[in-house]
Amino acid sequence: MNIKKILIGAATGVLMLGTMVTPAFAAIPNWDLTGNWTFNDIWLGTPYVHTMNITSFDPVTGVFSGKGYHNDNPSLTWNVNGVENGNYITLFHLLVTAVTPGVTIEGTGIIDATGTGISGTGYQSNLPGSDPNIQWTAVGIARAIVDICPAGTNRTLLETKTVLSDSSVVTPSENVLLSGQKYLLVPSGTWQNRTNPNQKADAEYATMDNWATWMDGYDFPDYHLGLSEFDLQVDGNFVNWGVITLSINILIYIQELDRKLTS
Repeated sequence: MNIKKILIGAATGVLMLGTMVTPAFAAIPNWDLTGNWTFNDIWLGTPYVHTMNITSFDPVTGVFSGKGYHNDNPSLTWNVNGVENGNYITLFHLLVTAVTPGVTIEGTGIIDATGTGISGTGYQSNLPGSDPNIQWTAVGIARAIVDICPAGTNRTLLETKTVLSDSSVVTPSENVLLSGQKYLLVPSGTWQNRTNPNQKADAEYATMDNWATWMDGYDFPDYHLGLSEFDLQVDGNFVNWGVITLSINILIYIQELDRKLTS
């Protein structure tokens, strides 16, 4: 297993040169969408209420996926996937899997400024009318992804790095980081400790019960190893990756660096 470390620049023109690994028209997502949402499929002004659970979200590409069901008829289930681009849902695809299997909704939407609502339009395949023939809304709680870029600039992905959990060999950056600039490092992923699949660790925290509970470092009977055990280091130093986010185990740390990054 490995932990993926994602490096995002402060979006100056110099940092952008030769570092774009996502298409130039794509924006890094502003909101973590994971969690439960009340999803309304609205046709001719009548809302049909569903529950949507976004279970997977990539904070770099904005790709998300999940499942849902009709509240009045829970047997009617569906899968959903899409792409978040900044504050916009540029792709929303829903596929019904039971009761009326094969029915689809293809749409787009926008996330409001509070992160608690999404609204959009779409085409539902079993309804009359041209595209769009429905409206849709979702109500829930999205969590803001930290934005450290000054006004008038955009975040730019510099690189992604895979850090092996079973090796102490450093993973160097391919970029020379400029002194005085701020960079956002977003680690994601977990690795399994020992043979028990419930024992996992990420960049800062460890768990013995698959994240039902967690601890900073590793402090367990017979193994009091301290707060820094299993931590992902930056430039050979321990850093505070912040507060745990259980939905996707993403932690964020902001630091000024004036040399190449190693971990």
